[in-house]
Amino acid sequence: EALVKGVMDGAATPAQALAPENIGLEGVVATQHTDVAEARRVLDAAGWAPGAGGVRSKDGRPLAFTLGSYAQRAELEPLAIAIRDQLRVVGMDVSLERFPDINTAVAQNGFHATMYSYTVAPYGDINRALGNLYTPSGNNKDRYSNPLINSLFAQYLTLMDAGKRHETARQIQQHLGTDVPLVYVVNPYQVVAHTPRVRNLALHPLEIGRAHV
Repeated sequence: EALVKGVMDGAATPAQALAPENIGLEGVVATQHTDVAEARRVLDAAGWAPGAGGVRSKDGRPLAFTLGSYAQRAELEPLAIAIRDQLRVVGMDVSLERFPDINTAVAQNGFHATMYSYTVAPYGDINRALGNLYTPSGNNKDRYSNPLINSLFAQYLTLMDAGKRHETARQIQQHLGTDVPLVYVVNPYQVVAHTPRVRNLALHPLEIGRAHV
C-alpha cells in the first residue's frame, strides 16, 4: 500500500500474488503479505542479530545487498528507494544501483537483486508467467530451478479440464510461496493518453508495448 500511494500515486494495486486478483484469472493464489514483526522474528531465529546502526549481522557479516533498477522503467528506481527504506526497518542494509542494460546484467548474473517489470498475463492465462519465470527459460532471471515445479508445470500444460488446470496452477503457486524466488511489488495500471483530436480510441487488450500519438 505504501508503494502504491507514495510512489505510484495510486496508479497501481499492491501485488500479493503472481497476477492481480481482479482481472478474471482463475487459479491465482495470494502468497505474500507484509508483517514486520514476523520478519524480525524470522531474522532473529536465523541468527541475524541487530547491530550498530540497526543493521543486522551474522558471523561478522552484515545483512547487506545491492538492489538494481534500470532507466527504461522510470518507476523502478523510486520503488527501489522506498523498498530500501522499508527493509532498513527490519535491519537490512540495501544499496542501490542502476544498470545501463538490464538484460546484459541478468545474462552475466551481475546482480544481488534487481527490480524487473514483467507482463504476467497478456493472453488471459498465467501459464506464460509460470513457464517463463519459474522453469528453465531465458526469462528466468534468477535461474530458479525446482524439479517439483517443473513437473507440475509439465502436467499443467497437458491438462484440458479447466478445474484441474486451475488446481495445478494453485499448487505451483503455493510451492513458490514457500521458496520465494521472486517478490511481487506492485501491479501498475496501464495508462493511455490521447488528445481531443483522437476519437473513438479503443485499446486492444494485447496493446502493451506501443504509444498512441
